[in-house]
Amino acid sequence: MSLLQAVFNHVVLPPQVPGCSDADPEGVSRDVALRLLHACNTINALSNPHWSEAFQSLQALLADCLSLNTGRLERSTLLEHYRQLQPGQMLVLHVVEQNAALLIRREESNDRHRVIFEAFETSPAAEKVLAAGHTLQWDFPGRSAQLSFATSSDKSFQESLAIFLEQASMEPIYSLQAVARKANTCVTEERDTTDPALTTQMLMPLLEAMENTSNHLYKKRDFSQNLRGKLSPDLTTTLCAKLSRRMAKLELDRTKIEPASIEPYDSLFAHLGPMVKGAIAESTSQIKVAWESYKRTVTRHIPKLDVRVPDRALRLSLPNSGMYLDRILDRRSSQQRVLGSSSLPEPLDKSVAQIQDFTDHMFLLAKLEMRALDQEQVESSSKSRCEKHCIGLEEEIDNIFSEVDTWYKSDPEQISVMVLALLALWA
Repeated sequence: MSLLQAVFNHVVLPPQVPGCSDADPEGVSRDVALRLLHACNTINALSNPHWSEAFQSLQALLADCLSLNTGRLERSTLLEHYRQLQPGQMLVLHVVEQNAALLIRREESNDRHRVIFEAFETSPAAEKVLAAGHTLQWDFPGRSAQLSFATSSDKSFQESLAIFLEQASMEPIYSLQAVARKANTCVTEERDTTDPALTTQMLMPLLEAMENTSNHLYKKRDFSQNLRGKLSPDLTTTLCAKLSRRMAKLELDRTKIEPASIEPYDSLFAHLGPMVKGAIAESTSQIKVAWESYKRTVTRHIPKLDVRVPDRALRLSLPNSGMYLDRILDRRSSQQRVLGSSSLPEPLDKSVAQIQDFTDHMFLLAKLEMRALDQEQVESSSKSRCEKHCIGLEEEIDNIFSEVDTWYKSDPEQISVMVLALLALWA
């Protein structure tokens, strides 16, 4: 699976998603963050100056997120960003091995500076996913705590926090992972997501003990997402449909805004709406072109028949078999034509000869019998003529006996015909 398609699955959530984990999760996370940063830059350039501060803050957040989260948390990088944290800024930390995320932000209220920590689970447990009837509901934050700026500025505290987060992001705690028992031995297996208890139930209570607990809620901001690259037509169609539904929801939300506050939203939609519509129209056009091209490639072309057959169509070129057929014709013409079956194999000649002898002999017997039955009586008083006729009859009878021999031995019907013929001659 390409990196672009993996990012598409995370951002768009199509109906069919892969049944396995990403081959390069760090690359996917970084690419998503880069695309979000690019989307913020694009919207910031199009939006009203009223929104500039918010988008600039979001751009700084994403840039810091790319620098901090490189598969694990590094102590030096974490300390550098933590010490440069300004009011209104936020750090997003992914504690990979603990299945937890930590948001650190600095706020100023009533001339008091404070640092707020918010922790939540990044991936739900399999039990909760299977028990969900439709969609999962997620509460943000899972737990929160605040520290005064003076407490959070203590170098010892900062060093301890950085070391703890660095080790937690690299070293899994097997007691918090799923365990299977095989051959009376406990074996740690990755059958479920890790319990984020190290962060949510150990680190956060320690921070709460240092200062009073705060119930600040996590604020979710909506922003557009822009994917650039080459997707397959089906994925592009899914993306256009998702983007269209999102724009329709934003339009519906805009109608609920009070008239006094609608000007910034109108300005943003005036610039963003045509860009999104143009992108959807261009994508739809490209999909149509790809579909038409595909239909042309799979449609069978049937040419029209000519009214008259051209002369070249009456001649076969036979580029592969022509020479072979010519050699066969030359060999047949050079052979001497022989009547009968002289060219047949020897075993076949004997069989044909036997059948031919049998049929010839049977025809001869039938001819003798017919001639005997059709014999006419001689009405003459001449003695010599009668003697000659009797001698002829004797020869006929002798011919019948000699020719029949054993041919009628197993056929009573033919023997009866022969006896009738002899009686006719005798009479």
